[in-house]
Amino acid sequence: MAITAPFPSENEDPWYAKIAAWGTQVEDEIGAFPNSILVGSSTVARVIESEVGQRKAVGDVVNGRIPAGPSTELPTIGDAPTVRKYGAGSVASLTSAGSGYVVGEILTVGGGTFSTAAQIRVTTVSGGAVTAVTIYRAGVYTVAPSGTLTQSATNGSGTGLGFTIQFSGGPSALNLDEGTTYGATGGAFRFTGNGPANIASTGAYGNLNQNTTAWIYDTDTDATTIEIRLLAFNSEYTIFVDDRRIGADKIETDSSGGWILVSLLYATSRKRRIRIFAGKNGGLHSVRIANASARTVTLPTAARMLAWGLGDSYMFGSNARNLSASTFMTMCAELGIDGLPDGIGAAGWISSTGGSALARINAKLATLTRTPDVIVWDLGYNDRSATPSVVADAMEVAILRAKELVPNAQHIAFSPATPLGESSQLLALKIAMAAKFAQHGIHMVDQSNWVTARTRTIYTSTDNDHPTPAGHDLIGARKAAAVRPYLTLAE
Repeated sequence: MAITAPFPSENEDPWYAKIAAWGTQVEDEIGAFPNSILVGSSTVARVIESEVGQRKAVGDVVNGRIPAGPSTELPTIGDAPTVRKYGAGSVASLTSAGSGYVVGEILTVGGGTFSTAAQIRVTTVSGGAVTAVTIYRAGVYTVAPSGTLTQSATNGSGTGLGFTIQFSGGPSALNLDEGTTYGATGGAFRFTGNGPANIASTGAYGNLNQNTTAWIYDTDTDATTIEIRLLAFNSEYTIFVDDRRIGADKIETDSSGGWILVSLLYATSRKRRIRIFAGKNGGLHSVRIANASARTVTLPTAARMLAWGLGDSYMFGSNARNLSASTFMTMCAELGIDGLPDGIGAAGWISSTGGSALARINAKLATLTRTPDVIVWDLGYNDRSATPSVVADAMEVAILRAKELVPNAQHIAFSPATPLGESSQLLALKIAMAAKFAQHGIHMVDQSNWVTARTRTIYTSTDNDHPTPAGHDLIGARKAAAVRPYLTLAE
């Protein structure tokens, strides 16, 4: 049986009103497909997703509303962000002294993938054995060498030196042409989060409190060549231009402490909003632009509404294509508002993982650099084994504190997720949560059985807890449809 989804035209916007109406039909129709096909064929699953239209806005807009104006004004992106560039920062250790070296001898570093190889200079020797060296040329690497390194060439006659290098070279090591560098704390960027703070004394700036949660840097620039220097610290980043995500996948780094260089290239100059969105462990060092005398980099002149979300691993984006494609961020993109998720895996109203809801509110909501217009409550699934009345007590103090800190914010809430379908435990918790939210005038959206026992093979991953990428799309789109009638959104 074929599903006929109510796809809107470009000039219509019935998505939010219609998605709930045919949600049940979608579940029923999917049940007509044999489970073996759903499990065994990603192609069939993709066809189903396309038929039901769950990814309609996400596919059309990527992640954010299409900016106003003709299509020729949409950003043109050149090969970004595909290149990660590292420079040698310091020699971490000498593992063998070698022989035959003299002071001033310059050694070319072997290994790695580079356009320019790093070089080190011998500064101290004892009987031809090296006792100290320094970085002579940082080089430019797309794959930095690791472990014990040796020379690939020398301008002298020494041999046998072994050494290790920390590839965390400063920005000067990565400048490829003339330009001006704007530091992360220099006034050209708007930071949304807690802080910012110098992360591990690297000179890159991220969240002061729990840098494992998200932060945002925004700037407006009319530059045509933009180089963004980010910290490699087991980090995750997404770059947006004019609220459109650049690339389907997150920029995921190693733990080297080196620099990641993201290049955005444009054929024409016009003001664009550049957004750097860090999912975890992020740090922005600077943004460098070429032809600086003819270009501007300024604080954003206008801001969309901001939603701050308190959630668990769903909001953190576990198994999503990237954090900006999580259930929460997909919802925010559909609504045309900025989202700052405070998602922590295994967290709940009363859990100690990442702090209780009240502790997180006191630590982070109280110190946000932007006042949120909307507070989104999306906890509960990890409290499913707790006594509902105990959860309700924790909710009471958390809600009161949030309303005290941000008295003018709008609030919206969600019932616990049902990745395997409804259960008696989740039902009891949902009833208690709904009653508590109602006491405080907060509408709670019931998302029970948005993912059912029949559709779990498509929308829930094999860990039986977290959404698949398609599940994040589904839940995020349905959340946007469900909350839109209860929020006053800026035009």
